Amino acid sequence: MKRFITIIILFGFVSMLADITYEGARSVIPQYLGYLGADLAFVGFLGGIGEFSSYLLRFASGMVASRYGLLWGLTISGYALTGLSIALLSIASSWLSASILTITERVAKGLRTPPRDVLLSKIAQQGKSGRAFGIHGALDQIGAIVGPSIAAYVLYMHNFSPMLFLLLSSFAFVSVIILLYTRAIYPKDVEVAPRKISLGILRGPLTTYVISVSMPTIGLVSIFIAIYWIGREDPVLGTIYFIAIQFIQILGSLALGELYDKVGMKAIYVYYLIVPLITLGFFVNQLFFLLIGIVLALEESIQRAIVGDLAKDKEAMAYGYYHLIYGLASTAGGYIVGYLAQNGLIMQLAILSSITSLAGALIFSTMRRYKSS
Repeated sequence: MKRFITIIILFGFVSMLADITYEGARSVIPQYLGYLGADLAFVGFLGGIGEFSSYLLRFASGMVASRYGLLWGLTISGYALTGLSIALLSIASSWLSASILTITERVAKGLRTPPRDVLLSKIAQQGKSGRAFGIHGALDQIGAIVGPSIAAYVLYMHNFSPMLFLLLSSFAFVSVIILLYTRAIYPKDVEVAPRKISLGILRGPLTTYVISVSMPTIGLVSIFIAIYWIGREDPVLGTIYFIAIQFIQILGSLALGELYDKVGMKAIYVYYLIVPLITLGFFVNQLFFLLIGIVLALEESIQRAIVGDLAKDKEAMAYGYYHLIYGLASTAGGYIVGYLAQNGLIMQLAILSSITSLAGALIFSTMRRYKSS
C-alpha cells in the first residue's frame, strides 16, 4: 500500500510540474501572439481550435492505448512534447509559428491525458480511487497557481524574453524524469495489457454517466468568462478571483475525493447543485463565481474517479470517450454562455443552466444499480 501511495504522489508531482509549464505559458500566450502581430479574433479562434484538438486527441489516444497498450509511451511522449513546444516558443519569430506551437502543446495534453488517467486509475483501484484522484488533482492545481505566478514575474521583469518560455519548459522536462522513475517502480501486475478495441462499454452505464455530466456544461460559466466579467473595470480584481478559484479547487479536490470514497457515486450530485448557482455571480454577488473552483475540483476528482470505476478494465477507451464528449459539450457551452452574457441575457442563462443541470441529475438518477457502488 505504501508503494501505491508513493506512485500516486509521484503522478501528482508530474502533473504539477507540467502544469507550471503549460498553465504558465497559457497565461501569457494570448498577449505574446498580440505582441507578434495577431489580432484578437484570431487569438479567440486559435483558443477554440486548440481545445478541440486536445479533446479529439484524447479520444484517439484512448483508443490507441486500448488497442496497443502504449500507456507509458503515450504518457511520456505527451509530457516531453509539452516541454518541447513551450521551449520552441522562445524562438518563434511570427504569430503563425507561435500558433502552431500553441496547438502542438494542446495536442500534447490530449495525447497524454487518457493513458495517464488509466495508469493512475489502475493504481488507485488498489486502495481508494476518490482519494487518489483528489490528491492528484490538488497537486495538479498547485502547478496551475505557481506557473502563472512565475510567468507574470518574468514578464514584468523582462517582457517577452526567450528566458520566459525556456524557464517554463524546464519544469516539464523535470516531470519526464520523475515519470521515468515512476514507471520503474510501477507494479507490473496492475499494468494494462494490449486488448482488442471494443465499443461495447459505450452502450452501458458509462455513456449514461458521460451524458449526465456533460449536460450541465451547456450552461456552465467557465473560469475565463467569469474572470473576463469581473475584470472588465478592474483587471487586478479579476486576477485575485482567478487565484482564489485555484485555491478553492485545491482544497475541493481533496475534500471531494474523500466524499466519493465515503458515499460513492452519489457524491456527483454536488456538481448538479453547484453549476446553476454560479450564474448568480452575474446578478446577485460576484462571490458566487468562486464556486467555479468546486466545479473544477469535481472534474479533477469525482468525475474522473467514476469513469475509472465504470470502465471495467477498459479504462483507456473510457477516459478517451469521456474527454471527447465532455470536451465537445464544454466547447459548445462556452460559446453559448459567452454569447448570452455578452448580450445581457443573464436570466435566460440562469434558466438554461438550471434546466441542463436538472436534466443531467435526472439522467444520472437512472443509474440506480451503480449509484450505490
